[in-house]
Amino acid sequence: MERDNIISGRILDDMTDGVIAIDLSGTIITFNPAAARILGIAEQEALSKSFGEVFLLAEDNDDFNQTILDAIYESSTSHNRIVPFSHNDKRTILALTTTFLKAEDGSGQRMGVINSLLSGSSAAATLLAQTEFYIFPMHNVDGVIAGNYRSTPKSENLEVMWYLDAATPINLRADVPQEIAVIHQYAKRLMSDGGPPVAIALNLHASNSEPDIRTFFYPHFGTTAQGYTAPQAALWDTQIRFINLLAARYSADLLEPAPDNGGSGFANSPFPESWWWANFQDTVMAMTIEMTYGRSGFAPRWVTPDDTRQLGAALLWAIGDYCSGASPAKTARTAADSISGRQLLYPAWYPPNAADELKY
Repeated sequence: MERDNIISGRILDDMTDGVIAIDLSGTIITFNPAAARILGIAEQEALSKSFGEVFLLAEDNDDFNQTILDAIYESSTSHNRIVPFSHNDKRTILALTTTFLKAEDGSGQRMGVINSLLSGSSAAATLLAQTEFYIFPMHNVDGVIAGNYRSTPKSENLEVMWYLDAATPINLRADVPQEIAVIHQYAKRLMSDGGPPVAIALNLHASNSEPDIRTFFYPHFGTTAQGYTAPQAALWDTQIRFINLLAARYSADLLEPAPDNGGSGFANSPFPESWWWANFQDTVMAMTIEMTYGRSGFAPRWVTPDDTRQLGAALLWAIGDYCSGASPAKTARTAADSISGRQLLYPAWYPPNAADELKY
């Protein structure tokens, strides 16, 4: 690791292009010599300082600052812009390329699951003896490499392209992206190979949400008293039970309240859960869990990779509890228990009904 850091440091030092990296707290963590030369700002004046302290107070650099902010608040897209920049009477025209580098696909959660499974503990051994785990480390590989956390290089959102074959919904249409076709064939084989069928299908995600939005779920349907059918209510019950089991293993205070009614919109939508429901109804507890960045219940500090791995470990043990038929010792909060009408801090930057954030 030290050798890699030395090599990457030398590459940054020798580059003719300026490179600035800003962490999630807004602190400048990389400011290479080329950036210092191009912008006319000494490296020691920028490194370890906040972006706002170094750049936002200067006049005449609105286009530059907006491009950097767009990299954060429109993080599904890389930005390429020609902008002016002024510092100490020096005016420069910059060609900016910005990328927001983060693990959209819940990789921290998966590492927590995998590390706990391979820990060698007696609890892990017991769980492995009773349960099979199939983990897909990353779905949108090409997109992540290209710097698009949500979409592929072809601007495809793989999360909403599970197009069912109208005649035989166990199959997908021939025009689905290859990434989906591969996972679909694997899932289909697991349900028909003569072995134990899949009981849980969790879609591990991460969401570009407001700083204090905590990890949350997308449960489906609701109770029979709310007008749902018995199979729909059965799926709802199993999902709420799993959320409660995770709350007992993780912390109810680190999860967003579960809704009072999950709705049925997903059933006619091209999501992974839609395929599981269309073919296996409530026999498979399929649901999305969205880990969030920012503070996520850990305020005033920010979420760390260790936090996401701990969430993954809690998920693992909650899966074991679910498969063993355990009842949760305590329950997650519900929307009815929480204060309604959360006051959003940045509604313009994180629109609550933005199409790229709403799953349903």
